Amino acid sequence: MLHEPLKALNILVADDEPEIRELLGEYLTARGHSVRTAADGRAALALLDEAPADVLLTDIRMPVMEGVDLVQAIKEREQPIGVVVMTGFPTIESATTAMKLGASDYLLKPFRLRDVYSALMVATSRSLIEQRLLRLQHTVDFYEACNTAMSEEQMPSLLPLLLRAALSEVQGGAASLWLQQEDGAWSLDAAFGNHSALDALDVASVQAPRREADLLAVPLVARTHRFAVVAVAGPSVNAPERLGRLRHLVRSLSLSVERITAG
Repeated sequence: MLHEPLKALNILVADDEPEIRELLGEYLTARGHSVRTAADGRAALALLDEAPADVLLTDIRMPVMEGVDLVQAIKEREQPIGVVVMTGFPTIESATTAMKLGASDYLLKPFRLRDVYSALMVATSRSLIEQRLLRLQHTVDFYEACNTAMSEEQMPSLLPLLLRAALSEVQGGAASLWLQQEDGAWSLDAAFGNHSALDALDVASVQAPRREADLLAVPLVARTHRFAVVAVAGPSVNAPERLGRLRHLVRSLSLSVERITAG
């Protein structure tokens, strides 16, 4: 029996064979999913920088960057997505390495399309669980740090925690945080991922929480002074509740800053 997803998925297919990319793209698109394709691992990472994916289907042997290296790079980003690997040259080493890095299945070419689809659905379900756990961990870490910070020396360590929590809570593909200097200029303090909406943002103009296409931006204000701006970008950030989540995180940090500076 095939596993049916609860929603249309964003699927990334990485394979150096054009026929395989075309076949999988047409099949998965016909089933109602959004599909992007890449000819190697490096191109796949570039697509993930533009927008996240729910699940990755990748060949093991590819030029420029092989599938195992691609899976390793994705794991290091701490943005869980489901992973299924496929190969026409099976080896125990490649299978073991891919599974250790988090791939949920290993398909041999030639494959049946229904087997590919089933593997993708299982990988997606596993990824959703991992995403929820990571989101919870980042959020808990952030709130605990805000509650326990007692000095101004600890404040800089709160900002990366805020950015990671914001990225998880809002489920965006990239996030950036800017600080305002004493001379009024703004400088980029931390960033995770890349997105054109973040590059184009006029940070000085963010006076209030803002929702735009693929972008949420919120100022950090303590005692009426706007000292930082955090922004999260990606195609999923405009879900109705996402701005509220980001505002709540920012407010928690603002209250912590006010408490510390008042002491």
